[in-house]
Amino acid sequence: MGGVGIRLSHNFAFDARGSEQTIRQKMIEAKAVDVMVAKGVAPGEDLSDEDFKEQLEKLQEELEGLNAHARELEATIALKVAGILEA
Repeated sequence: MGGVGIRLSHNFAFDARGSEQTIRQKMIEAKAVDVMVAKGVAPGEDLSDEDFKEQLEKLQEELEGLNAHARELEATIALKVAGILEA
């Protein structure tokens, strides 16, 4: 996959409501995403800007860790492939 653009809005789930599932299904069917995970609050519950920022910061930290791990795996794979090709 070349890249995925993400638009993040803490009100998105409320804006989409009934069509959210349809949007997700279309994105999956179009292979625009491999996996889609929803995190948020149940309809009718409020999420303050402060809570949203806190959740976003935690997700960003998690993403940074996952990206670092992915780079490590990429380097390991590259070394192993190079070793196989040199043999």
